[in-house]
Amino acid sequence: MIFEKLKKIISDNCTVQSSKITADSNFEDLKIDSLSELDIIMEIEDEFNINIDTKDQVKNIGELVVLIQEKQKKNNKL
Repeated sequence: MIFEKLKKIISDNCTVQSSKITADSNFEDLKIDSLSELDIIMEIEDEFNINIDTKDQVKNIGELVVLIQEKQKKNNKL
């Protein structure tokens, strides 16, 4: 569910087809520039009601899914 939403957010903000996005993809592989990356991160924050900090480093989309899951769990505990 999270992965599918991420694919839609990324493909809506860039020229990347959602079929090209895999768990192993990273923004560089998908040729996403830094400005688009910021737009994507802000939309992810809004969509999932989380805050992504600059210290939250992820290597690929799969790690981003895990980060979102962890932050949602943390928010639910508050």
